[in-house]
Amino acid sequence: MIDQSCACMDETRFVPRNKKRWEMGDWSDGCVRRTPLDCKTGTEKFIKYSNVKLPDIHDSWFNKSMNMQECEAQCLENCTCMAYAEADTSLGGRGCLLWFGELIDIQVYPKGKGGRDIFVRMASSELGNGSYLPILQ
Repeated sequence: MIDQSCACMDETRFVPRNKKRWEMGDWSDGCVRRTPLDCKTGTEKFIKYSNVKLPDIHDSWFNKSMNMQECEAQCLENCTCMAYAEADTSLGGRGCLLWFGELIDIQVYPKGKGGRDIFVRMASSELGNGSYLPILQ
């Protein structure tokens, strides 16, 4: 029998949405930020997570001509934009994927096992001294 378990992507910044169900092995409610977002303040930034399987693209948007700086700016302008990533690494830094609402089905791969970078919107209090904290690398 395979021992399946689930963990929040970054347990210092995310917690199970329903702790009781999580502890019983029901991970269907996923994780939420420890510090809720407050987009109206304009102080949110992004944290880079590496080696991940990108989220489901159900609520996403794609533009293959934008560069990553334009991608970040576009995401910051929309309070429902939760993350962005380079659309296709073969495009040499061009191409933008934006995710809106819930980030569903992100998986972290062990270092060296593939995966992509994603920049996730976080409250400014979660950023420390920089807006791009490389973690999970």
